Amino acid sequence: MKDRANDADELVKPQLSDDLGHFFRESEVVISTEQQLESRVADVLQEPFDTQAAQNLAAYLMSDEMERGRRAAAFIREEGKL
Repeated sequence: MKDRANDADELVKPQLSDDLGHFFRESEVVISTEQQLESRVADVLQEPFDTQAAQNLAAYLMSDEMERGRRAAAFIREEGKL
């Protein structure tokens, strides 16, 4: 009986490690995305009439990096419900 419990425990540990690793990587994506977004918003706030700053912000909002950040945040929200 104890052997079965140990076997089950050994199966769960790698899965938990993989899940935590995935969660950590997704968290890094969200943090990076937030930092980039904050930087671009700050540029616009410092120079509200600077067309280039506004264009940079708009381009970032539509970028693949921003989309990855959105998906990572959605993953984290869903995992937090479990």
